[in-house]
Amino acid sequence: ANHPLFLESGEAWRARHPEPAALRPLAGHGAWVALPLAIDDRVLGAMGLSFAESCAFDADMRAFMLALAQQCALAFARATLYE
Repeated sequence: ANHPLFLESGEAWRARHPEPAALRPLAGHGAWVALPLAIDDRVLGAMGLSFAESCAFDADMRAFMLALAQQCALAFARATLYE
């Protein structure tokens, strides 16, 4: 999907993934982010970030992570042009 996913705590993870097998990624992490690496409507991949503790992703932090993902997508696209 072309939408970022911000899970700020274990509770947020369990609300999204209630099945027991989905709890394995929780080990050692308190928050997670999944960001699409996309240019226009074309998804090139994804970037996942995990945090040791739960944290609230405020608007500035979300904007920074989205900008980082956009820059990574552009770098990936440019690298494929050189091949």
